[in-house]
Amino acid sequence: MCYWLANRKESIVSEKDSFNTQITINILCNVLIVSAVMTMIGTWIGQQQVFTLSLHTYFNNWPRNFAIAFVVEAVIAQPIARQVLLYHHLKAIKN
Repeated sequence: MCYWLANRKESIVSEKDSFNTQITINILCNVLIVSAVMTMIGTWIGQQQVFTLSLHTYFNNWPRNFAIAFVVEAVIAQPIARQVLLYHHLKAIKN
């Protein structure tokens, strides 16, 4: 699933689209994957057993997990990753 959704990003945006558009689509694709996995596996870990009840409550729990994953990705993870890559590229240019 992750590979399929990661490759779908190219069908949503093109190379001609702006950087912000590409980052936004990247964030949304990542968040969809993370929230889906977090909803299923998180329930199993929290209950300490694998059962199908998480399938019945999936759509009740998913919006909250999507919001949490989106905030973490958009506010914390992406800005830090962009700064690290910026410093890495600036250091590579100096050398």
